[in-house]
Amino acid sequence: MIEWPTSIKYDPVNTEAEFKVLWQQTSGSPLSRAVQAGIRADRLSWVFIAGYQSAVRLAFDKIPGNEWWSFAVSEDQSGQLSGVTIHDKRLSGTKTWVAACDNVDGVIVTAAGKCFLLPRSRHGVVFNCYAESRFLPDMSTGKVTLNNTESGQAAEINMDFRLAEPLALMAASAGYLWREGSRLESKMLRDEAQSVVERMHDLDTTEANTIGPLYATVADLGKHCGKIAVENEDSSQADWQQNGRLLSLYRKSLSEHTN
Repeated sequence: MIEWPTSIKYDPVNTEAEFKVLWQQTSGSPLSRAVQAGIRADRLSWVFIAGYQSAVRLAFDKIPGNEWWSFAVSEDQSGQLSGVTIHDKRLSGTKTWVAACDNVDGVIVTAAGKCFLLPRSRHGVVFNCYAESRFLPDMSTGKVTLNNTESGQAAEINMDFRLAEPLALMAASAGYLWREGSRLESKMLRDEAQSVVERMHDLDTTEANTIGPLYATVADLGKHCGKIAVENEDSSQADWQQNGRLLSLYRKSLSEHTN
């Protein structure tokens, strides 16, 4: 799946745009890219993006290779903003959550039970970013508003995004934990993270009950890594304390999907 690097650069990656450049250096299958990008991440905000971009590629066809895309599903529940509707192959309305809003090249939006790929440059596509979030604050988020935007053809769906997202995040997290195991000189953490990646080869990725146990292993490794960071007063301890729940974020949804 991946050739593990013999040396790692631990230079800080301070902006989302900088991480996008590093992510664009990855190659191979979506899960391989997630692992490679996880190794390049120096914080949990970038780990999420690394996994998320691979999840988009697992779920949908025809995502351009070196572009960032966001799957925009959420809509305003207060009634202040209209959800996205389609009429005569034109889309109008607002989706209220876009990951990496500052740097995405396009969005996949849902309307009338279908998904549509909309490049950022398409007429009528307008992004507005939110203020910094408490969770994963280094990742930009925002909303996208469509103003009589041409829909194009509906996208082909390869995999349920509810499975693709935890699967890809697990791969990115394993890459990050391998990196941190090397940096923090924890052979156990590094070896266990590498083992997770190797075991992913045998997963039936269409079944939540096969993904769940390995996902739980990664979540537990994340807790261990966070504990090491705190005990050593490492520079990453604040990130783990604020954002460490990322690695167990989908435990409940995987369980519900199984049931």
